[in-house]
Amino acid sequence: MLLRTRKISGSSPSPPLTKTPARESRSRKPTSKPRNLGSKSERVSEKGDKSALEAGKLLADKKWQSWSQHATSSPYPDFGRPTYRECAEAHRLLKELHGAEVEQEFKDVNTPKTIPFVLDAMIVATLSQATSWSNAKRAMDSMKKKYGSVFAYDEIMSGGLQKLQNTISCGGLHVRKSKIIFSILQQVQERHGSWDLNYLFQERSEEVMKELMIYKYIGPKSAFVVMGWCLKRNIFTVDTHVYRIAGLWGWRPPAAMEAKVGSSAK
Repeated sequence: MLLRTRKISGSSPSPPLTKTPARESRSRKPTSKPRNLGSKSERVSEKGDKSALEAGKLLADKKWQSWSQHATSSPYPDFGRPTYRECAEAHRLLKELHGAEVEQEFKDVNTPKTIPFVLDAMIVATLSQATSWSNAKRAMDSMKKKYGSVFAYDEIMSGGLQKLQNTISCGGLHVRKSKIIFSILQQVQERHGSWDLNYLFQERSEEVMKELMIYKYIGPKSAFVVMGWCLKRNIFTVDTHVYRIAGLWGWRPPAAMEAKVGSSAK
């Protein structure tokens, strides 16, 4: 997919957006109560529960510290590529070669130019992790058939983990991704009591990143997808393919790690 980005200043945080997309008619509030964690089969000891919360906080802090050290600066300040002219030429060539296919792709109902709900974007980012976009769309089509929508969160939660695993098995990595989706939905339900995270439209990008990375399986790459595709922030997501092309064109230091190239490309 051809990604478009705009140049932004190096150290100024992006301003908050003041307009939140209009809500759809479907409810963003869970119609079922959170799963009862007090039953004998699911009860967790107070000590174990506290340990899990502490471990989750430590993980979130670790992700945030790793990302924030280069939130407003490049980890390679003396590396001057790509230049603005190189980016413009690359965009021209890629648009000439693939522009028609990209526009055709955006006509697909599963490839909208924007996603109006933050939680929906988190789920799409999860389904697209470590696989091709065609596989992600295959999983989304299967979810529509089974639940009526990719974003039918009440139905997904009430149906159970095994049902979701079976549903998205056609998209690959279904065991891991179903666990991630359940984890995200449970955390959102426990922290907010609704499926609505669109308050993030009003937050600055640094605060959005900090909030998104609270969720156990959301790292900088998935957070960037949410911020760019849904929140329309000036963020460029560096995936494996972009990383390889950047190396081929000499747009990154040879030994640069993928995560740091993402920080350099902001």
